[in-house]
Amino acid sequence: MRSIKCFCGACEFILKQSPPLLSQYCGCNDCKQALRWASTRGGPKPKNLPELIYFKSDITCIRGEEFMKPYKLRESGTSTRVYCKKCHAVVGVDNPYYQDNVFLQFLGHFTTDTELSIKPSAAIFMANHSSIRSAEILADIPIFNSFDNPDDLHRWMSIASVRDTFKTPERPPSGRSFRELIASLETTEVLNLGLGAGSI
Repeated sequence: MRSIKCFCGACEFILKQSPPLLSQYCGCNDCKQALRWASTRGGPKPKNLPELIYFKSDITCIRGEEFMKPYKLRESGTSTRVYCKKCHAVVGVDNPYYQDNVFLQFLGHFTTDTELSIKPSAAIFMANHSSIRSAEILADIPIFNSFDNPDDLHRWMSIASVRDTFKTPERPPSGRSFRELIASLETTEVLNLGLGAGSI
């Protein structure tokens, strides 16, 4: 079991299964907008291209729930992001697509004593990214501009790490899932930020 903390240490998770299941780059406007919003309140400076890290949604111990606040970018948004009220790091993200099997964290928004040497499996929503060259994506990482084409979605889901990460959980968590944590927090606040092209 390993610890994941926000930068100021007010929020902490102890995970049942510590190694991350998946890493991928994301060029979508929602990720960029959520990180920019956090940075204007003192959160970490956003990277040019966010790297997403997915952990198993099985949390054995949670500290600092009183410092956790859930937000949605807009009423129509699908993702719920939990921020630390003190340092405005994103401490986790849930999306219905994750099926409560995993939760997402942004590399650079947490500290951990677990091993993070995981190579990104893909770069997604790159049609919304201003410059693929500036992202410094390794040549062997598959790039997906969007998922408007069902063939692209099928190709992405055929990547073993992606398929295994977003599957329905085989058994309930022994601890609490990230979705259960969100349900126990104060009411989710909707930020009503403008809708950018390529938002999800």
